[in-house]
Amino acid sequence: MQGKYQKDTVWNPVTLDKGFTRYNGELTPFKIDDVSDSAKSSVSRSIAPQKSGLLEWDFLFAMDNPSAGGTEWRLMDGNTRIIGFVMENGGYFSSYPANTLAQITPYQWYMAKVVANLDNHTYNVWLNGQQVGTNLAFENVPAGSIDSVYTGTSVSGKVKLYGKNRIYKIGYLYNDFFGDRPNTAPTGLATGGSGGTALVQLVNKSRSGLALTDNSASSNVTVGGTFSAAHGVVEYETDFMLPTKQDGVSFKLKSGATDAVQIVTGGGNLAYVDATGASHTLWANYKVNVWYNLIVRVDLFGGKATFYVNGQDKSGSVGLRNAVTTLDRFETGTSTQNQGVLKLRTVRVAPYYPSTVPYVDKSSSTTGWTGIQQWNGLGTVLNRMMIGYGTSDKTPYLGYYDDMNKEAVDWQVKFMAEHGIDFVAPFFYADAFDFANPVFTPRGTSFMDTLIKRSTYKDKLKFAMTMGELLQAGDNYEAEGGTLTGGAQLLTNRQGYKGWGFVGFAGLNNAASYAVSGEAGGARKLNIRYENAQAGARTLSLYVNGAKTGQVSFPVTAAGSGDKWGMVAVDVTLAAGVNTLKLQYDSGDTGNIAIDSLNPVAPIPLHDEIMNNLLPYWIEMYFKNPNYLLDDNKPVILVYDSGSLIAQLGSPGAVAGLLNEIKQALIAEGFAGATFIAEQRPNGGGDGHIGDGSAAALDDLRDAGFDYIYAYSNQYNNSQMNNWATQAKNAGIDAIASPGVSWDSRYWYLDYSGVYVQINTPSQYEDHLRWVRDSYFTQSGFNKGSGSLARKMTLFDNFTEFGEGHSISPSSLFGFGWLNAIRKTFTTASEGHSDVRPEGPYNALYSTLVSYNMPTVAKGEFELLGPAENARYGPLTDRWTFNGFAGVQRNGSVWGAPDAPDGVQAAFIQGPGTIAQPVVFDTAGVYKLHFKMARRSGSTQTVNVYFDSALIGTYTPSSLAYADFYTDAVAAAAGTHTIQFKGMTSNDNTVFLDSVGFVQ
Repeated sequence: MQGKYQKDTVWNPVTLDKGFTRYNGELTPFKIDDVSDSAKSSVSRSIAPQKSGLLEWDFLFAMDNPSAGGTEWRLMDGNTRIIGFVMENGGYFSSYPANTLAQITPYQWYMAKVVANLDNHTYNVWLNGQQVGTNLAFENVPAGSIDSVYTGTSVSGKVKLYGKNRIYKIGYLYNDFFGDRPNTAPTGLATGGSGGTALVQLVNKSRSGLALTDNSASSNVTVGGTFSAAHGVVEYETDFMLPTKQDGVSFKLKSGATDAVQIVTGGGNLAYVDATGASHTLWANYKVNVWYNLIVRVDLFGGKATFYVNGQDKSGSVGLRNAVTTLDRFETGTSTQNQGVLKLRTVRVAPYYPSTVPYVDKSSSTTGWTGIQQWNGLGTVLNRMMIGYGTSDKTPYLGYYDDMNKEAVDWQVKFMAEHGIDFVAPFFYADAFDFANPVFTPRGTSFMDTLIKRSTYKDKLKFAMTMGELLQAGDNYEAEGGTLTGGAQLLTNRQGYKGWGFVGFAGLNNAASYAVSGEAGGARKLNIRYENAQAGARTLSLYVNGAKTGQVSFPVTAAGSGDKWGMVAVDVTLAAGVNTLKLQYDSGDTGNIAIDSLNPVAPIPLHDEIMNNLLPYWIEMYFKNPNYLLDDNKPVILVYDSGSLIAQLGSPGAVAGLLNEIKQALIAEGFAGATFIAEQRPNGGGDGHIGDGSAAALDDLRDAGFDYIYAYSNQYNNSQMNNWATQAKNAGIDAIASPGVSWDSRYWYLDYSGVYVQINTPSQYEDHLRWVRDSYFTQSGFNKGSGSLARKMTLFDNFTEFGEGHSISPSSLFGFGWLNAIRKTFTTASEGHSDVRPEGPYNALYSTLVSYNMPTVAKGEFELLGPAENARYGPLTDRWTFNGFAGVQRNGSVWGAPDAPDGVQAAFIQGPGTIAQPVVFDTAGVYKLHFKMARRSGSTQTVNVYFDSALIGTYTPSSLAYADFYTDAVAAAAGTHTIQFKGMTSNDNTVFLDSVGFVQ
C-alpha cells in the first residue's frame, strides 16, 4: 500500500501542490496523496454514536484526478456504509446506490453539505450551494448508530485530494454557513423582504457568513428558519455585526406567527422587548464593525428568558414578549426605516441541558496559566501523532477533547479552580487572513470562547488575553518547506528556529523557492525571519514569478554568536492565484544568511490593525467582562513573542507609543489604563523568538513600556529562574515567576529522535513551587515595590498543550500530582480534597485512523538542481546526503542518461558513490524499497542497498533504459532508519537512480 495522510496544525497549514489554490482562504486541514496504482489511502474518524435527530455533514474537497474514480466519502455504522458518495470513472460525483449528482473538474473546490434525518432515514445534499439531492434514502438503515466518517481513495489510480470534514449534531437548527458558497442564498433557510438581498458572503477573508444588505428606507430584508417544535428549555445563539449604527434591526424567536422573544437595536443600544412593548437595554452603545455574541435561554416551562451578550447575563430571568409553550421559528431582519448591512456568523437553536460536572469548590490564589490549548504538533503528520497518542504514557483524563465541548471545559474549570489556579490567559491568534476585517473569535481560542459564553462555572475563573503572534497573520511558509536548489541546505545547527529546521545560503546559486497563494492578488508585505551572525549586513536576491525584484538586505542580528533571529519586511506584488517566490544567492550578493520563514501579509500597518480592529473587539468581548483579570482596574494583557512586536513596529519607542494609546483608549472606557506583560525567555532557552534572553532585548522591553516579563515554559529549577530574574533586575523590569513542569517533544516534531525531554515529577515540581513562594516572592532587590505583581503572581505551563509537552492537565502519567502541588503550595485549602473525574473521555480527534501511510522518502524523484544546472556532484542535501562520487543530473546533460521516469532529474552513482537518507517510520511493519535504475552506456556498476547497516539487496542493471527494482522485505520498527545506495566499483562505472519509495 502506498500513500500518505497529512494534517495541518494551527501554525502550518498543508502546503498546496501546483495547480491547487486555497478555498476562500481556508487553511486546508488534510491532504491525501495516493501515489499507488494498486493500493489506497484513507482516513476515518470515530464520532459519538448518533441514533436520532438531525446530523449535518460538510465536506470540502479538491482533487487533481477525479477521473481516476473510486474516491469515497462515507458515514458509517461500524463497517456498514449508511450514506456514501463516490467518484465514478469520467469524474462524476455520485451518491450510493446510483445517483449521479455532478461532474467534477480537476483542481476546483467543491463544498458538499449533507443534512441527514436519522429518524426517517433520508437526507438532502447540496453541492456548491445547489441542491442536487432531495429526500434521498439511506443506502442502509443503521443497525446500531452512525459512529464514524470516512474519506479514502481507491485501489486503482493515483490522486491528490485536499479537503476537510465537519460533522455535528443539529439540535433544532444550526447554520454557520460553512457549507454554502459565497453569493448564494443560504441553504435550508428562507429569505424575505423586498429591501435588498440576503446572501452568503465572506465575513472576513476566510470565514463564511450571511450578509443582509438593505438598500431601502421603507422595506427590510429578513432571514428565517423553521424547526420542529421545541419544548422545555431552549437556547438561541447568533453572532452579529453592524458596519453602521442602525435602529430597527430585530432578532426574534417565534411560535407560529407569535413573537416569543424580540431583541432590537435602538438609540445605539441593543435591547429586549417585554410583554408591554417596552425596551430594556442589554448592551449600551454597541460599536460598529465589532462582532457580538447573543444567546437567549428560553424556559418554556416557566415562560421566562435570560439574555446573554458576549457571555454576560444582561437581564436575569424575565418574562417573554408573548406567552407561548413551544418555539418553531427564528427570524432576523434589518430595519424597515433605515438602510444598512447586518452580518451574521452563526445561527443556532438547540435544547439546553445543565452541566453534569459536579459542583466546583474554588480554592483561591494568584496563580494562572498561559498558552494555547492544542493537541497536535508543529508539522505533525497525523499518523505519527495518533500512534503516539495511542501509546502515550500521559493520556489526559478528559481524553483528547474539543474545547467547544461545554462539559469538557466545565471539567477543566473544576480541575483548575479546585487546585488553586485563579485565572487563565490563553493565546489569541489572529486568523490567517483577517487583517483589515473585523476580528472574530479566531483559531486556538475555542477554550476561551466556550468558557465565557457557555461554561456553567465561568464565574470560578478569571481570565486575561495573550496576544499570540497575531502579527504573524497570513500564510506562514517555513523556509525548509520550499524547493531547495543550487546547494541550499536544510540545517538545524542553530537554536531558536521554528518548524523542523532552517535554510542556509552559504554558496553562490543557493536558492529556495516557494509556491505562495496571492488570493486575488495585490500588494503584500513579505516578512522574512532570518539570522545574520556576520560582521555586517548581508544580501540575497528576491524573485517573484521568475522576475528579479531586487536585493534584500539582512542587518546583523548577533555578530559572531548566532542563535538570535530577526525579521525584515519587503514590499512585493503578487498575482491572483499561486505565485512563486524565490530567494537566491546571486553573484552580486553577500549571502551567508539563515532563513527560517516567509510570511506575506496585507500591507496594513500593525499599529492600525491593533488599534482599529483588535482592541475594539477585545474591549467589547473581553475587557468589559466582570471576570476579566484586572490589576487596580487595569486589564492585564500578555504579549507572546514580544521581540517580534518590536521588530515589526520598528523600535521600542514605537511599541511604547502603541501601548500608551491602548492605555488611553481603556481610560476612555472607564478603566485605569492597562498592565502589559511581555513573554521573554532565559538566554539560550528560547523558541526562536526575536531577542530571546539577551540583555539588549530586556532593555528594549523596558523601553517599550512593558511592566513585567514572564518566561513561557522554560524554567524548571530554582537556579534557572534566579538567573533569569537577575537579568531582568539588571534591566530594570520585574519578572513574574514561570515555573515549568516539562518539555516533552515526542509528539511535536516530525523527527523526534533525540529531541529534548524534561519532566519534573510532582514532588520535584512542589519543591520548585515552594521556592517560588518562600524565596522568589520575597527576595530583596528583584521587585520594585510591595504592589508588584511579581511578588504574588505565578504563570504556569499550558493546561493542555499535549503536542508540545508542557501540560499540567491530569493524566495517566502523574494523575492530579502537578495540580495538587499547586494547591498545596499556593492555597490554604484542606489537603483532604478528593479529586474526581468523568467516567469516560471526551475524545474528539481522529480517534480511529485508517491511513495507509507509507514511510515517506523525501525528494525520491531527485528534483534538486537549480534551473541553470545540468549536473552536480555532492555534497547535496534536502534530506539526501551525497558523497563526492554521487550527484544529480538533468535530462539532456553530458552524462547521457535516459529521460528521468519521474520529473526531469535523476541521481547518479559513480564508482564508490553513496546516497543516503534518514526516513521516519510511523508504524512498525514489513516493507520493500522500490526504485528505478539504468546503467550508463559503456558502464557496468553494482549497487548495494542498505537499511541501517543491513544489506537488503545487490543490483547490477543491464539495460540503458530505466527498470524497476525491489529490495528484500525488511521488518522495520517504528522510528527513524537510514536507507543507503552504495556503489561497489572503484572506477568510472555509473548507474542512474530515480523514483525511490517504499511499498508493502
